[in-house]
Amino acid sequence: MSVASIVRELLTAEIEKLDCRLFDVVYEKVGKDSFLRILLDSDTPINLEKCVEVTDAIGPILDEKNPIEEVYYLDVSSKGAEPELKSKEAIIDSIGSYVYVKTYAQIDGIKEFVGDLLKFENDVVTVECNIKGIKKKFEIPHDKIARIRISVKL
Repeated sequence: MSVASIVRELLTAEIEKLDCRLFDVVYEKVGKDSFLRILLDSDTPINLEKCVEVTDAIGPILDEKNPIEEVYYLDVSSKGAEPELKSKEAIIDSIGSYVYVKTYAQIDGIKEFVGDLLKFENDVVTVECNIKGIKKKFEIPHDKIARIRISVKL
C-alpha cells in the first residue's frame, strides 16, 4: 500500500469532522526534501484558518501512527480552482467533473482533451469532448496520460 493510500485511510474521517473533504494526498520528493501534501475540498471556501485547523487536527495522528519514517514537510491547502489529479483516487472522486487531459502520444489524432470525465475503469479514463459541436467519447489509458486536471468551464 502506498504512503498516500495509508495517509488517506488515517485522515479522511478526521478531516470530514472539520467540514472538509480530503481531495487528494500527494507524497513527493522535491530535490532532497520530502513533502506530504494534503489537498482539501469543501462546499465553502477554504481559508488559511481552516488549513491551520486541519493541520492541528491531523498532525498528532500522523505523529502517533508515523506512516512516513523519514523527515518530511506537511503542506495542507485547498485543492484550488484547477487541481491536478495526481492519484487514481482523485480521478475517481472527480468523475462528473470537467477536465483537461494531455497525453504523451496522440489518441485518434489528438493529444489534448477537454470535456466531462465520465468514468475511470480498468485503468482507462473516459472523457466526453465537444469537438466542433459533436460530442465524442475518448477512452484514454491511464499510463498514456501526461497530465490530468480539473478545468474551469467557460
